[in-house]
Amino acid sequence: MTGTAPPFHPFYVFMAYITVLLSSCNIIRIFELQPRAKKVFGYDQGEEVGKSHANVHASAFAGLFDSSFQMLGPDLEFIQDILRQVGRRHKSMGVSPSLFPYMGQAVIHAVEKYLGKPLTAEQRAAWEEVYDSISNEIVKNILQ
Repeated sequence: MTGTAPPFHPFYVFMAYITVLLSSCNIIRIFELQPRAKKVFGYDQGEEVGKSHANVHASAFAGLFDSSFQMLGPDLEFIQDILRQVGRRHKSMGVSPSLFPYMGQAVIHAVEKYLGKPLTAEQRAAWEEVYDSISNEIVKNILQ
C-alpha cells in the first residue's frame, strides 16, 4: 500500500456501510429499552415533534459513526474535538449520561437485526469497544 491511507479493515468498511441503515432501528430500540429517552427526542411535545427529532438524531448518529471511522489514524485530535462538541451539545439539551448504555445496547440490537443473527462474542466485544470509545468521550464532556 502506498501513501498514508489507513490499512483496510473489513470491520470499518462494514461499520461505515450499515450505520445509516441501523440508525433509525437504533432509535426505536432505545425507546423500548428506556422509555424516558422519548422525552429527549421531544415526544413529550407530540408525536410529530418526536419523529422529527428522532430522524435528525438518526442521521447525526450515522454521520458521527461514519466520521469516526474515516478519521481513524495517528492524529485523533480532530475526532476528539468533534466528540467534545457533541458532548457539549448533549449537555445543553439536558441529555443524561445514564441513557448512553441503553443506546449501546440498541446499537448491538440493530446490528444483530441487520445481520439476522446474534453477534459472536468477538464481534460483540468489537462493537462494544467502538461504541464505548465514542460514548465515553461524549459523556466526559456532558459531565464537565
